[in-house]
Order: sequence, then structure tokens, then C-alpha cells
Amino acid sequence: MNSTSNRFPKGLGNDSGELGHNLMDHTYRVGATGLVDGFDDQYYKGRRPNGIYIPRYVNLKDGPQSDKIRRGFGYQGGGSRAGWGQRCQYGRIWRRVLKIKIMNPGPWEFFITGFAESLPNHENKVYLNKEVLDKWGQPTLSIDAEWGPNELAINAQMRIDARGNAGASGSKRYCGL
Repeated sequence: MNSTSNRFPKGLGNDSGELGHNLMDHTYRVGATGLVDGFDDQYYKGRRPNGIYIPRYVNLKDGPQSDKIRRGFGYQGGGSRAGWGQRCQYGRIWRRVLKIKIMNPGPWEFFITGFAESLPNHENKVYLNKEVLDKWGQPTLSIDAEWGPNELAINAQMRIDARGNAGASGSKRYCGL
């Protein structure tokens, strides 16, 4: 992008003008979390339970099909006891109560977070910003990108499926992220 010259006015290797366009990302922070009742007498020492991965299952050749989204999504997640930071971050907590909360493990939690690739979109781009220079006087990069209709539909479907998965796992009092 910064290699312009008389011979390459759009930059070296950018005769098409496509360099920086079709920026893609992953959706993130859409899923569900919930509390798992029971197991209050159990704790792990040292290493915590391993995470989980639910591979893509929508819009595969032999799987369920959706006409609402293109491509698909998968999940990552896991379970653990709630840490003291999560349980003590809101409100004013007296020292005595804080000590009790810190010394006792929190409830078991389960969470899953969906991941999906965004579709290529020519309007999503990274470009040189010649008005904002770095400490060496070189243009900085600017990013101009937003989710399209497919990414918004995938996020909505991930939230719905995550709630169903959290409920099926035995999690109580779960919520969508």
C-alpha cells in the first residue's frame, strides 16, 4: 500500500485496486453461559477441566441446511468454578464478606461462544491514512468494516442454538451473551 511510484501509482502489485478490500474477520462474543447445579463438594486442583469444541453442523453436505445464513459456525466453551473476581466485582462488599467469598469457590459455570467467518465484502477495507502519521512519519493503517446481513443472521442463530445447548447441558439460569 505504501509502495507507490510513477510505475505503480496504486502500489506494487495492486494494479487491480483490490489491495486492502474484502477484509474478513470472525464474529465473537455470541453464545450462552449458565450455572450448573450440584457438584458443590467437588473442585479441581492445579489444572482445570478442559474446554470443548462443537464443530460446524449447519449447511454441510449431509447436515441440516439453513436458508437464513450462508456458511456456518462452531462453538468453543468449557466449564469451571466461578472465580472470586466474578463474584466480588459488583457493589460494595465488606471485608469480612469479601474474605468469605474469596476463600470459598463459586458455583460451577458452563459457557459456549460461537465463532463464524464473515463473508468477503468489498466495502470492508484497510487503507493508508495519510493524515495520521506514525513516529517515523509514515501513514498509519485505518480499518473501515462492519457486519453485513449474513453476519447478523449468523449471530442471531448462534445465540438461539447456544441457549438450546446450554439448556440441554443441564445448565440452570442460563443467558445469552
